Amino acid sequence: MTHQLFLRILIVKTLMFRVGDIVRIKHNVHDAQMPAFDRKGSIVEIVGKRKDQALIVFSNKNILKFHFCQMESCINTINDIE
Repeated sequence: MTHQLFLRILIVKTLMFRVGDIVRIKHNVHDAQMPAFDRKGSIVEIVGKRKDQALIVFSNKNILKFHFCQMESCINTINDIE
């Protein structure tokens, strides 16, 4: 993979999710601190060396870190609701 192609992929991935987005954690991913019946949460911060992970707050007030490939977008920022 060329360096230029890698950078393009990285830019697309970082634009996929933003702070404030509502996301759903994919069904094959599990964490004991997630709510039992609610896999949706809100992104509070983008983290990681490559900015490809997110801190997500869930309905039980727990904040957990997930990689972008473990998430699905539900609502992209508050602007999509209007």
